[in-house]
Amino acid sequence: LYIPAAYTNGHIFTVNASGIATTDTGVAIPNPDGGSHADPVVSPDGQYLAMTTGGFPTMPIWKTTAGPAITSLVGVNIAPYYTQYYQSVAFDPSDTHMAVGMGGASLAAPNPTIYKRSGDTFTALVGQPDQSLTSSVPYNATMVAFSYDGAYLYVTCNTCNGNQFVIYAVSGDSYTHVVGQPDVQPSVPSVIAVSPNDKYVAISNPYYGAGIRVYKRVGGTFTYLSGAFSSSPPVGSLLFTKDSKYLVSLTYVSPFINVYKVNPATDTFALLPAPTLIPPQYFVLYDVTH
Repeated sequence: LYIPAAYTNGHIFTVNASGIATTDTGVAIPNPDGGSHADPVVSPDGQYLAMTTGGFPTMPIWKTTAGPAITSLVGVNIAPYYTQYYQSVAFDPSDTHMAVGMGGASLAAPNPTIYKRSGDTFTALVGQPDQSLTSSVPYNATMVAFSYDGAYLYVTCNTCNGNQFVIYAVSGDSYTHVVGQPDVQPSVPSVIAVSPNDKYVAISNPYYGAGIRVYKRVGGTFTYLSGAFSSSPPVGSLLFTKDSKYLVSLTYVSPFINVYKVNPATDTFALLPAPTLIPPQYFVLYDVTH
């Protein structure tokens, strides 16, 4: 279990059979840029930890080793510093590719950037994806997520008119834009949540209107489920449970966390009663297990 901390070191904790963090292992990951890390992402095999750095031009990567211990690897860098930075990161299911979405005052190609891992080295794939998301509008944010079967890379861009939600088909080292999918584009999209059974792709809107949009995947077709929710407030974070039976969202209004039960027969999401213990406002939802 990795716990990040603003302006200080992050810490590694052991987790017992009940899923409870018990003791600090004594392994601390330093904060190299002196700022606040965001969105720590662990590779599916648990070997690598990558973190975007909240406006800084480098993204540190660590590898877990026996002990437990964490070894710092050479991270990845971008230029120019003052117009782009790393916004989000995702590993593919095979731990071969790492996709990185950009943010900043403007977005230039390649966005997203696809890195291929060879040993412990991550190298950007030239010419991938086949269509980049670019924008000259400020306050950009690009979010990325892989499907669990590795067949698709999902990307949202909050300022890319006409391409707010883009789907790339993955074949080897090639990422090809799937033209005409999804059928309906979201408005001002942000975080992406993929159900582990690959049936649903949920996208949050942290600003206004419908806080969650859900798309149903059937083969290579992605259809917006307009009747999935009766209502939903603006959402900041979004995750499916491991069994795909629940969707959990962080909102900016009390009770701050909402849990929806998925009905796969009707493709609807029913809001469950608010939790007894209401979490603090503005907490970040990094992982959910059920």
